[in-house]
Amino acid sequence: MRTKFIKAAVVSGIDSLPSDPIVIVSPNKEGSRAFLTSDIAEYQEAVVVREAIGIKVTSHFISPITLAEAFTHVPEHRRSLARDVNVFLVVEIYAEREPDEVQEIDGTLLTYMGFDADSLRSTADSLQRAALSGISLAFPGSVSPSFRDLAEGICFAIDPASNRRIYHVHPRVSSSIQRLAAMTVSDAQEAHEFASALCNNPNLESIARLLHESSRQSGNGLLKFMAAWTALEVLVNKLAHTYEPSEEQPKTEPAMTYRFRNIANALSPLSASQDVESFMAVRTARNTFMHSMKTEISSLPSDRARDLVRRYLRLHIHRL
Repeated sequence: MRTKFIKAAVVSGIDSLPSDPIVIVSPNKEGSRAFLTSDIAEYQEAVVVREAIGIKVTSHFISPITLAEAFTHVPEHRRSLARDVNVFLVVEIYAEREPDEVQEIDGTLLTYMGFDADSLRSTADSLQRAALSGISLAFPGSVSPSFRDLAEGICFAIDPASNRRIYHVHPRVSSSIQRLAAMTVSDAQEAHEFASALCNNPNLESIARLLHESSRQSGNGLLKFMAAWTALEVLVNKLAHTYEPSEEQPKTEPAMTYRFRNIANALSPLSASQDVESFMAVRTARNTFMHSMKTEISSLPSDRARDLVRRYLRLHIHRL
């Protein structure tokens, strides 16, 4: 049976959207898409019930508390969600549903809907990562988005015969993003552009994922810097084949610096000289730390590295 599978993730901090919904990415996969919406009523109850029950899934439903006890928490979660949440990131996928399996837990009948979990996980992962990375790249450089993973995921299916919601918790892919300003039309357009490019290019998506990993390591300066440096290194190596050298490599210049110089000259000639200096400073800090281990972790130029990655990834995607 062909069923619409819906994955809803809470988005914290976006005050408003320029229109509703905002489609962030919609690859040509039989209607699959990821979008932002402030029309949260359809998903709110799913989130409330899911968080109140706290169900964990292996191959069956396993409840840590009785359903009767769990549902006493629903009003509390509903009030909290209504107070704190304005926007959801929703992933919609069409999938084949396997025959239902009915189970009884605490005197309540639960229907377990089976899906091809691996296929759903792969599609939902790809769409959600691309959407979140696209949104992150679209935000101003002064904003450093952070993502908070939801342990199990909020998802359900729509029964095509009755159009009713069917609760289901595979695959475990759900994230939220924090943003302290309204999303603009320009933000939304750029998010769509970036997410579409990332969804179709695993190399670029891996760079955006490393950039995100760096931004979320606020309490670990070393991981924050190493993720940012790795993202910068991957960016240079991947883009070096796209932008032809404008000059021969000086014998005394390191290969990485030479590649970045060519990329900077092609994508941002007005700021290329300054950006190359920033790149060299980041590279020197990385080498000094790795070879001597004497550099204070707090002084590692994580923000500088991340800024280079973000700007040049954006510039490259605009060129595609």
